[in-house]
Amino acid sequence: MNLIDYELVSKNFTARDIYAHKGDFGTTLMIVGSYSMAGAAIISSRANILSGVGICNIYCPQSIYPIVAGSVPEAIYTPYAKPLEKLEKALKKSDCIVIGCGMGQSESTMQILQFVLENSTVPVIVDADGLNCLSRNMQWLKNSNAPIILTPHLKEMSRLCKKSVDEILQNRVNISTQFAKEYNVTLVLKGHNTLVTFPNGTQFVNMSGNAGMATGGSGDMLCGIMGALCSYMPLNEAVTSSVFVHGAAGDVCAAEYSQTSTCPTLMLKTLPKIY
Repeated sequence: MNLIDYELVSKNFTARDIYAHKGDFGTTLMIVGSYSMAGAAIISSRANILSGVGICNIYCPQSIYPIVAGSVPEAIYTPYAKPLEKLEKALKKSDCIVIGCGMGQSESTMQILQFVLENSTVPVIVDADGLNCLSRNMQWLKNSNAPIILTPHLKEMSRLCKKSVDEILQNRVNISTQFAKEYNVTLVLKGHNTLVTFPNGTQFVNMSGNAGMATGGSGDMLCGIMGALCSYMPLNEAVTSSVFVHGAAGDVCAAEYSQTSTCPTLMLKTLPKIY
């Protein structure tokens, strides 16, 4: 088993060229948030920006645009009133897409997710409500030409693979391998020692992180980090790096504030120190 540790990840980060511009660091399209979960959009997008993306484009409902824009001033916005409105144009300008954080499991989410999977050619990171919608439409994965990254926790993985959480815990290496190969996806199975499985079956286990990260919004933060790195790094390096950085943020936060008080708002403050 390959390890995701400082030695593996640190070489993926190099000093920026003095003539670099924002176009060199890609555009992440963040398809996130809903009326009751604007916080997920804020956390994921803040993590995206703090992880060095050139442009963060937030595609969100008009109902939460004022809330999110007030907390993420660095982003550009594509607010929508109807599903799929302005989405095709936004896809064409993106280097990576994050979808699902705080979206809810509405018909709107289903329409947007299907459209993204059928029309994107850049990496698509599916999390949270995106995964729950996907679990009822697994054929969408096989109809997609995009490199797909799924980031389930154990309960979400249970819905995706139709196995119990206990079954997955007892055999997560083989179940993850079989799933990643069958659906040709990169699978990031979150939890203690997060397990990353690439479509060819190669696996990495993460050595950073702690139990204080078991709190709402932590996964949204991971997706934001991963979206940024996938926008300007090769996919495999971006995925392993983001998993390690996310765990390291939790470790620094726990050391400074305690595991009990660890939360995404505090973890976001550690990202500049880690980079």
